[in-house]
Amino acid sequence: GTNEVGVAVVASTLTTMAIFVPVMFVGGITEIIFGQFAMIVTMSLVASLLTSLMLVPMLCSKFLKDEEAGRTTGLGLFSRWGERVLTGFEDGYCRLLAWSLRNRKTVLASCVLIFLWCLGLTMFVGREFFPQEDQSQLEVEFELPVGTRYERTGRVGQQIGKIVAAHVPESQDVYVRWGVVDEAGAQEFIGDMETYMGMVFVKLVDKEKRNASPKEIIERVRPVIDGMPGAVVRYNARDPFEEMIFGTAGALSIELYGHDMVKAMEYAEQVQRAITRIAGIEDVSISRTEEKPEIKVIVDREKAARLGLDVRTIGKAVETMFAGTTATRYREGGDEYDVRIRLRPEDRQRIQDLRDVYVNTPLGGQVCLANFAEMEQGFGPSRIERKDQARYITVSSQVRGRDLGSVATDVRAALGKIPAPPGFGYKIAGAEEQREEAFRLLILAMALGMVLVYMVMASQFESYRDPFIIFLSVPFGIVGVTMVLALTGIPMSIVTFISLILLIGLVVNNGIVLISYIGILRHRGYDAVAAIIEGGRSRLRPIVSTTLTTLLGVAPLTISHGAGSEIWGPFAVASIGGMTLSTLITLVLMPTLYSLFEGVKVSDLK
Repeated sequence: GTNEVGVAVVASTLTTMAIFVPVMFVGGITEIIFGQFAMIVTMSLVASLLTSLMLVPMLCSKFLKDEEAGRTTGLGLFSRWGERVLTGFEDGYCRLLAWSLRNRKTVLASCVLIFLWCLGLTMFVGREFFPQEDQSQLEVEFELPVGTRYERTGRVGQQIGKIVAAHVPESQDVYVRWGVVDEAGAQEFIGDMETYMGMVFVKLVDKEKRNASPKEIIERVRPVIDGMPGAVVRYNARDPFEEMIFGTAGALSIELYGHDMVKAMEYAEQVQRAITRIAGIEDVSISRTEEKPEIKVIVDREKAARLGLDVRTIGKAVETMFAGTTATRYREGGDEYDVRIRLRPEDRQRIQDLRDVYVNTPLGGQVCLANFAEMEQGFGPSRIERKDQARYITVSSQVRGRDLGSVATDVRAALGKIPAPPGFGYKIAGAEEQREEAFRLLILAMALGMVLVYMVMASQFESYRDPFIIFLSVPFGIVGVTMVLALTGIPMSIVTFISLILLIGLVVNNGIVLISYIGILRHRGYDAVAAIIEGGRSRLRPIVSTTLTTLLGVAPLTISHGAGSEIWGPFAVASIGGMTLSTLITLVLMPTLYSLFEGVKVSDLK
């Protein structure tokens, strides 16, 4: 028995390993998320192969006895009952197989129609990057007018925190943080937070102890908080890990590139108004905030040069007087404290104080700043963002109630209707950009894996035809996933895409088991029709058993509500749908195709 199926078992294991190997080396976010998963699957397959070829035969020789099946009670009775059921199932399958061989055109046409129908369901399947997991937390970010003092920001943050605590009984802890100023007066930042920005972080109880998701809780508190005057509020229930990956708090972001920041801001406001009207878009914000009041120091370079000064030296002197520099460190009790030097608060309040700043010259003298520079009051951006040496502004938004892919399609259509200023361009970023990149890498990994699988099968069968027959059943596994996703409303994500890659290995395994045994029977002298019928009968149990064990293994994930269920639930649903349809099609279509490639005539089937 081991000698008969050993080659097929080795080939089946190698094909499943081959389909996962490219995932470990494809690079990008895909390798980061699924590289270890692919490695674990590969190592597990190696262990299972060694177990099945070495340990299982030895255990069978020790514990399987012929007389067990003859018992009339206990396990023997159950075995005899199961044998009758399986025998009847095999007889029915053989009749179906014989009918399909006599009606090959009907079978092929039916399979093509099923494939086209499932393919048409793709338009009803949404697209997203990664299933959002319930992290039992949410964030309420708020901004006040630029220049708001941190004391005022703190009072608003505490007020929002009290509202959240009162309206969210599911909250476990509520934290408020905002931009602060240290004892020396220099501004500190918490992330990208300035004195007029703040955030309320809400830690919820475990999801098993509440009935509402973070998104539902956000919709509950939104009407209460949004009415707060002077505050721009945004809500976020995403995992901070995702935010770290995407580089933005928005699930869908639009980066607007251009040098003129005034025109860029006008363009960003047009984009903001346009995408706000799109269904599913919420909490739209622009990365560049209101301009801050500033004093521009316009240096007369000729006068400065005659004094031996350059712009860098002048700027450093102004920075020292007003922002301060660390002159030394004070040590006490093992702790170090920065000693910062700058003007007293009363000496840096007016524009005249800036004019009176003295700059040291290379000759050892001091020159008043007003002697070679003009001061001009105005407004300027609080920050200028650059990527690849180009200025840009980001319009970020959250997506709720719709899948990310369809919303991104609507956003692109809306952007196409907005005339961009000369020299400006845009790019869709955030989770949508990551989704497109991840899908591209996964498609590449799947293609490379299929090439490796074909090479393994070609070396086993010593034929280019038989692997091709097996590969013809793979599309039905893919459309099976599409069908179940469309029926359940689950969007296609990189998690469900991984189930496609796994499915290719499982579908190919069934084909190898069936086609290899048919080839063995042909070498024993069976004609093509008899080999197909007998091969189908003999391999039905292993194929069905493999499929059922796989389905039963992932079935608990579909009803799980524990940690990670939002991620692995769609994976399990996609695997079950694809495996079920592909197995049913494989048991009928693959023998039919084999008979066609073998040149079996209709007269031979009667």
